[in-house]
Amino acid sequence: MHSNETTCPSCEASITADNDVEFIEIDTEGTEMFSLGAPKKMYVIACGNCEVILGGGVGIAS
Repeated sequence: MHSNETTCPSCEASITADNDVEFIEIDTEGTEMFSLGAPKKMYVIACGNCEVILGGGVGIAS
Protein backbone atom coordinates (compact mmCIF):
# COMPACT_ATOMS: atom_id res chain seq x y z
CA MET A 1 0.00 0.00 0.00
CA HIS A 2 1.30 3.49 -0.88
CA SER A 3 1.81 5.95 1.98
CA ASN A 4 1.04 9.66 1.57
CA GLU A 5 3.67 10.51 4.17
CA THR A 6 6.60 12.53 2.86
CA THR A 7 10.01 12.64 4.49
CA CYS A 8 13.02 14.88 4.07
CA PRO A 9 15.59 13.17 1.81
CA SER A 10 18.42 14.50 4.00
CA CYS A 11 17.33 13.91 7.61
CA GLU A 12 14.25 11.72 7.01
CA ALA A 13 12.07 13.92 9.23
CA SER A 14 8.35 13.52 8.57
CA ILE A 15 6.77 16.31 6.50
CA THR A 16 3.03 16.17 7.06
CA ALA A 17 2.03 19.75 7.96
CA ASP A 18 2.78 23.30 6.81
CA ASN A 19 4.94 23.95 9.87
CA ASP A 20 7.25 21.04 8.93
CA VAL A 21 8.73 23.19 6.15
CA GLU A 22 9.97 26.77 5.97
CA PHE A 23 8.99 29.09 3.10
CA ILE A 24 11.80 31.57 2.42
CA GLU A 25 11.20 34.50 0.08
CA ILE A 26 14.24 35.87 -1.76
CA ASP A 27 14.27 39.56 -2.62
CA THR A 28 15.42 40.07 -6.23
CA GLU A 29 14.65 43.79 -6.48
CA GLY A 30 17.57 45.69 -7.91
CA THR A 31 19.32 42.62 -9.32
CA GLU A 32 20.15 42.38 -12.99
CA MET A 33 20.08 38.60 -12.92
CA PHE A 34 16.29 38.32 -13.12
CA SER A 35 15.31 41.38 -15.14
CA LEU A 36 12.88 39.78 -17.59
CA GLY A 37 10.51 42.72 -17.86
CA ALA A 38 8.53 42.29 -14.65
CA PRO A 39 9.58 42.23 -10.99
CA LYS A 40 10.02 38.67 -9.76
CA LYS A 41 9.44 37.05 -6.39
CA MET A 42 11.61 34.00 -5.74
CA TYR A 43 11.17 31.52 -2.94
CA VAL A 44 12.59 28.25 -1.64
CA ILE A 45 11.02 25.60 0.55
CA ALA A 46 13.31 24.11 3.19
CA CYS A 47 12.98 21.30 5.69
CA GLY A 48 11.98 22.72 9.07
CA ASN A 49 14.25 20.23 10.83
CA CYS A 50 17.60 20.36 8.95
CA GLU A 51 16.99 23.37 6.62
CA VAL A 52 17.99 21.50 3.43
CA ILE A 53 16.28 23.08 0.39
CA LEU A 54 13.49 20.84 -0.91
CA GLY A 55 12.24 22.99 -3.79
CA GLY A 56 11.53 26.49 -4.97
CA GLY A 57 9.96 28.69 -7.56
CA VAL A 58 9.54 32.08 -9.14
CA GLY A 59 6.42 34.23 -9.33
CA ILE A 60 5.54 37.72 -10.53
CA ALA A 61 5.75 40.25 -7.70
CA SER A 62 2.60 42.18 -7.03
